[in-house]
Amino acid sequence: MKVVLLCHGVTASMRTGGFPAVDEPVEGAARPFGRFDRVAVSPARVAQDTAALLCAAPVVVAALRDIDHGRWTGRSFADVHADAPDALTDWLARPWLGTPEGEDFAAVCARVDGWIGGLADAELPEAVVTHPMVIRAILAVTIGIAVEPVMRINVAPLSSVVLSRHRGWRLQQIGGRLEG
Repeated sequence: MKVVLLCHGVTASMRTGGFPAVDEPVEGAARPFGRFDRVAVSPARVAQDTAALLCAAPVVVAALRDIDHGRWTGRSFADVHADAPDALTDWLARPWLGTPEGEDFAAVCARVDGWIGGLADAELPEAVVTHPMVIRAILAVTIGIAVEPVMRINVAPLSSVVLSRHRGWRLQQIGGRLEG
């Protein structure tokens, strides 16, 4: 079984630096992708916009939602820095600890582990469209990458990771052409 993890397209907050709002749309023209029959997608608008390029009827999965940034959701880095420079500096040094009143990385890992760990092979989606932090969490729980190293993985917009599962998860490919 093979699962393609795809990071959603570019958003305004990604371009300017900030914490995205849930209803933030994808920006710019999207590149063409392969087609998939079974796609799981985050509830966020940007992920759904991106998933529409892959599948006629992607399935929204709550466990794939982005990490909750608490009070910082929808704010730019500059705005947060103006209000709480030390808190932003601390978060940049250790993002896995989460933002004020937000979710930490361990909670995201538990959420995605509960979802993907509970799927039989026949239930696995062919593709998953979600957020950088969620892709890192999926990598952490499926192939056992520890927190600090997984945070060093840059998950760019529209980048892909392919996992395969046969008697355990394996990292099959990073990047490359998407084909359904």
